[in-house]
This record gives sequence, structure tokens and C-alpha cells, in this order.
Amino acid sequence: MTTFGRNRRAYFGMLGAALSIVAALGYHVICGDHGFLALRREKQQFQTLQNEAAQLQQANERLQNQITALKSDPKTIEKRAREDSLMAKPGEIIIRYSDPASKATGSNTVPSPGASQPAASQPSK
Repeated sequence: MTTFGRNRRAYFGMLGAALSIVAALGYHVICGDHGFLALRREKQQFQTLQNEAAQLQQANERLQNQITALKSDPKTIEKRAREDSLMAKPGEIIIRYSDPASKATGSNTVPSPGASQPAASQPSK
């Protein structure tokens, strides 16, 4: 009977050691530095960065188109000069009016040139 008890103890000891190793390896595969959860987190971060890169590429293309238009298109140059610099053709009058919200708060700030400031033209006689 002592042989059976020793073999039984050895068997359960080996079984316990094997289960411990399998559990440790399973934990490492799922939660380790290079495990499943880390892989999923990296994939999400990669997707986010790809989306951000695509948005930046689109913005870059829009800006390149604006640069090209400002270098070669007279209508774009005129529009930009009128809106940003408040330039007018001879005989035109520029009418600026402030934002109604700034009057309600009592603010005396002048709005930026591109915001709600259409230029009115006066016909030449």
C-alpha cells in the first residue's frame, strides 16, 4: 500500500505541476505583454492612427488645392482679398456690422474679417 500511496501522491503532484504550467502559459497568452489583449489594443490604436492619417491627408489635399488656386486663379485671389483684407474695388463701399450677440453682452470687440461681414457694392454712375 505504500507504493500505491507514493505513486498516487506523485501522480497528483505531477498533475498539479502540469496544470500550474498550463494556467501560467494561458495567462501569458491572454494577458501577457504580447498576448491577445495587447494585440487587440494595438489593433485599435493602429486603426485610430490610420483614420487620423487619412483625415490629415484630406486636409493636406484641401490646403494644396487652396495654395494652387491662390497662385493661379484671379477670382480666388480677389475673393480672399475682399474677405480677409476688406479690400474693395473703386466706387464700392464696405459695410461692416457687428455680431448681434456681442451687442447683447456689451462687448466692443470687432469680429474677425472673415466672420459675417459681407461687402455691399454701390453701382457706379
